[in-house]
Amino acid sequence: MLRENRERRDVVKSKSAIKDAFVKLNIERDIKEITVKDILTEANVSRGTFYSHFTDIYDVQEQVENDIFKNTQAHLKLQSMKEPVQNPYQQVAVFLENIEANSKTIKSIHQNRGNAPFATKFKNLIKHSLNDGERAIEDESVSRIIDALVTGALVESSLEWIINDVPVSQEKMAKIVSQFISGGVLKVREYLEEK
Repeated sequence: MLRENRERRDVVKSKSAIKDAFVKLNIERDIKEITVKDILTEANVSRGTFYSHFTDIYDVQEQVENDIFKNTQAHLKLQSMKEPVQNPYQQVAVFLENIEANSKTIKSIHQNRGNAPFATKFKNLIKHSLNDGERAIEDESVSRIIDALVTGALVESSLEWIINDVPVSQEKMAKIVSQFISGGVLKVREYLEEK
């Protein structure tokens, strides 16, 4: 049993070292310029260890992205999504806290070229979290548009904040985004109720 736990820790440790090496190298240069050998040297692991965890460099990138998504999803599940429209500050603050904690990795993924699939996956994750809560607007088609606006505002503004080092604190950023979300959605709801 002790041997199994030790081996498991070694697996986790080597996989983590490979991911960390990828992030570090990807900050310095484009993914197309990174070789498996570069990662092996940086992570201090063997070729066999690399290929026991990953198929190639792009698989490392995908798993790094998935780690961010899983972490974000876990943080969002801890928050009540029952009424994020009137006061979304707590949910936004938790999301931004997670973004800030993963800023180095996110910068690595977006360095010099952007990564549209990453942003799209992030938006879908947020939409899914929003759909788990009660709806502020009953009309399904309007609600889908609102979800797209909210997720676009949240994801794009947070990526802008992190990637371009916008000098705004996490707290101020959460207040700005939550005010935008609640004010914008409430105005749409008022407009629909007038009709």
